[in-house]
Parts: sequence; structure tokens; C-alpha cells
Amino acid sequence: MDGEGTMITTEECLLNRNRNPELSREQIEDYLRKYLSVNKIIWLKKGLCGDETDGHVDNVACFVAPGKILLQVCDDSLDENCSNTRDNLKILKEATDAQGRKLEIITIQQPPLRTHNNQRLTLSYLNFYFVNKGIILPIFGGDAEAADQMAIRKLSEIFPERRIHTVNGMAIIREGGNVHCMTQQMPAGRV
Repeated sequence: MDGEGTMITTEECLLNRNRNPELSREQIEDYLRKYLSVNKIIWLKKGLCGDETDGHVDNVACFVAPGKILLQVCDDSLDENCSNTRDNLKILKEATDAQGRKLEIITIQQPPLRTHNNQRLTLSYLNFYFVNKGIILPIFGGDAEAADQMAIRKLSEIFPERRIHTVNGMAIIREGGNVHCMTQQMPAGRV
């Protein structure tokens, strides 16, 4: 969400039969508007391939300011993420926010493909977390070193007032999710 009435999500996630089988897209939008106080919902088609969370948006796109979106892209036509990220870029280029503004889109290249136990891992630089005056950013090392450094530079440019703290994303991703996923709210248990 951008704090000014706009949110982004993916159809792959919220319209997935395993999440909301009894709800239509319109009903889901009504709930989002009611409970999140948003006026505009931008629907991307898919998240990243191999994502065990069914295409969560936190791996592909996020608002970095009202009207400004950071989008992870893939330019390798042999990678199945290429078409997904091109579709997402096209949707965002044609979209406006709740204030009627065209979106400013900043792209960041995805890390190189990695697998574990013959399954694709969902590596994303967008699965970072904001902390006081900083960002906790997953990096992946090895053949991703150049991409890691580019991601650090890009986030430092976008957020010059924040210090980038990197963590070994590979230590987390093999179990599913990454930094942003680990910081999500947990409901309190029954007392």
C-alpha cells in the first residue's frame, strides 16, 4: 500500500482457489477496501515462478513512495520469470494510483536462477524489510554477487536516508519465504 489509497497485489495469490474459493474478485476488492482503507487496487497477473506462497506481491513489486513502485524484472527470455515480469511492467505502465497519477516505475534485476532439491527458489531483492533508519536486504552471494551489489546500490539511491543491512538470503530461502515474509504479523493464540 502506498499510504494514499492504492495497493498492489497479484491475481495468482488472492484469486487462488486455495485462498478464497468462495469469493469473487469483486468481493475480495470490497474486503480490501473495507479493511485496508484503500480506494484503488492494482492487480498484477503473477508473482515469481516457484513461489510457494502462490505469487505474493512482496517478491515482485512494492511502493517506495506514493506513486513510485519498485519492480523486480527478468530480461532473460529463457527464464520463465521473463514473461511474468514483462506482463507486470506493462500493467504498471498503464495504471494510475488512487490520486490519478501515472506511476513512476523503478526496475531491479532479479538474482540468477537457483534451485534446491530440484525446485526453483524464489530469489527476490524486494523481500526486504524496513527497520528504523535502515533496510534488511537479503542477498544471495556466489554467482549473484554482481546482482547483489547492484541491488544494494539501487536501494541506497532510492532510500539515501536508510542504511542497508544485508543478510544471507540463501540461509532463509531454502525453508521458504525470506526477510519480509519472516517479519509478518502473527495472530495471538487463544488464552
